[in-house]
Amino acid sequence: TNNRNIIVMKRKADKMKGIVIVTHGKLCEGYLDSAKLFFKDDLKQLLTCSLEMDSKLDEFSEQIINSCKSVDTGEGVVVLVDLVGGTPCNTVLKLLLEKKLENVKVLAGLNFPMFLELLGQRMVGTYDFDGLLKVGKDGVTEVKLPNKDEDDEEII
Repeated sequence: TNNRNIIVMKRKADKMKGIVIVTHGKLCEGYLDSAKLFFKDDLKQLLTCSLEMDSKLDEFSEQIINSCKSVDTGEGVVVLVDLVGGTPCNTVLKLLLEKKLENVKVLAGLNFPMFLELLGQRMVGTYDFDGLLKVGKDGVTEVKLPNKDEDDEEII
């Protein structure tokens, strides 16, 4: 039965949603580069679109459209944007309104825990967008050192 489970997981992974990361500057490339530490080079159907200082909005829009089409194999696309209300997000929303993008889900406020969770969900073919948002929100927290008594051992 173990072999059967592996085959089932592989079939699900073959039919995965594409991902396009759309950000201000090269932030999207940083997410992709960092994800390789966890997923090696197994990051298929994933492209980035960077809004640069000298970007022309019509060319940026075309890049987003072409990227979404390129990663969509029929299961749809998840577009991750960095900032609600920013130009990358607004450009994607405008393309949706103009029906230049179809079968696209947009999540804004991208952070690394959310991105890694999406990649993990995609590997097994099960998507929980509410869960993604929760992971993203839970990933933002203050990290404190525990109270240390004199008898406690060192943390590191």
